[in-house]
Amino acid sequence: MEPTKIQLELKPDTITIKVNMWQGVLTTETFEGPDCYTQMLNFIKQEFPDDHFMHATIALE
Repeated sequence: MEPTKIQLELKPDTITIKVNMWQGVLTTETFEGPDCYTQMLNFIKQEFPDDHFMHATIALE
């Protein structure tokens, strides 16, 4: 199975994650506030419980 590929857009108090969750469907989720990192981790663990490795592109803004 091919690893999940995600794109992260990092800002001081927000993280936006973009991922193809289903074939051809781009999903975008934004996490805000001082705990945005924890929110993002919980989202990834919930949506991809069997993926232990992911390829990520990180955009700093």
